[in-house]
Amino acid sequence: MSRIKDLALQNVPVILLVVVFLAFAAVDPRFLSGDTITLILRQSAYVGILAVGMTLVLMTAGIDLSVGSLLYLTAVVVGQIVHTIAMPIFVVPLLAVLIGALFGAFNGFAVSVLKIIPFIVTLAMLTAFRGLG
Repeated sequence: MSRIKDLALQNVPVILLVVVFLAFAAVDPRFLSGDTITLILRQSAYVGILAVGMTLVLMTAGIDLSVGSLLYLTAVVVGQIVHTIAMPIFVVPLLAVLIGALFGAFNGFAVSVLKIIPFIVTLAMLTAFRGLG
C-alpha cells in the first residue's frame, strides 16, 4: 500500500491532468476530438518552449523574471518589422530568434560582466521590455 501511495504522490501533476481531461470530456464529448487536442497543443507550444529555456536557467540556480515581457516585446518588434518590410515567411522565425537573443544578451551581459544580481537585472528588464512593447 505504501508503494502505491508513494507512486501517487510522485505523480500528482500527471494524475490531476488526467482528471481534468476526463472531467472536460464528461462535460463535452467533443473535447477529446483530434481538432481540440491539436488546438490545445498549438496554443500552448510557446509555453513549452519557454519552459525548456527556464528549466536550464533554474538548473544553474539562476532566475529570469523578464521572459514573458521579452516574448511580448519580440513579438511586437517582429510584427512591426514584418508589417513595414516585405520578407519571405521562413525569415520571420529566424528574425524573432535573433531579436530575442539580442535583447536577452543584454541580460547576460549585465549579470556576467557587470556582476549585477540576476534578480535585479531581470526585474528591471521585465519593466523595460514591458514599457518598450
